[in-house]
Amino acid sequence: MSYIMKYRWYLVGLLAIIVVVLGVNHYIRTRPGPILTEVSSFQSGNFTFEYPRTYEAKEYATGVVSLGENYQNAGFIPLVDVVRYKSDPDVAAPVSFDAFVKKQLGSLCGSDSAGFTITCTNPVVAEYTTGSTKGEVVNMTLTKKNLTTGTTSTSTYGPIYVFNSTDTTATPVRYQGVFVYPTFSSFVLVGTTSPAFIESVATTLKLD
Repeated sequence: MSYIMKYRWYLVGLLAIIVVVLGVNHYIRTRPGPILTEVSSFQSGNFTFEYPRTYEAKEYATGVVSLGENYQNAGFIPLVDVVRYKSDPDVAAPVSFDAFVKKQLGSLCGSDSAGFTITCTNPVVAEYTTGSTKGEVVNMTLTKKNLTTGTTSTSTYGPIYVFNSTDTTATPVRYQGVFVYPTFSSFVLVGTTSPAFIESVATTLKLD
């Protein structure tokens, strides 16, 4: 009893976090699907796209946008990210745009959390075109390993849409591309996201 009294506030805080996580998990799993036919528009100096009006767009920085919903005390829950990534100017440039994409894909998926490691491998790439914008769509194998038991589980992380926005007239060339993909943290939490939602954004994407 004295142990419980000593750490009671820690236990109360931990319980509150568990309740919020379970609530968000339940909400994401049971919420109705997006109304894809009624849309809002997002425009910046990097790209424009449309998204279901039932969601909210948050721009954290130029070329960094998340689409998601506000959920009670949990706040904003990002579900889809639209980001313009650029190769690091302070290191040797990738040998090609494909090499740049491969490196960036590796950084999108992968983390260590309480008792688990998560990695993504085996990218499967297919051509994708929307209007006059050509790109590709990628799916990867996500492997989650329990560090205590040694057991692993796999799933497919994606779809990830990639569009080349590199300025080929610049010297030296600095590769860059716009990625539309499921927010990794939310994907890990619920195990899946809506491919239709993600594609509805990618389909309307225009590079500026």
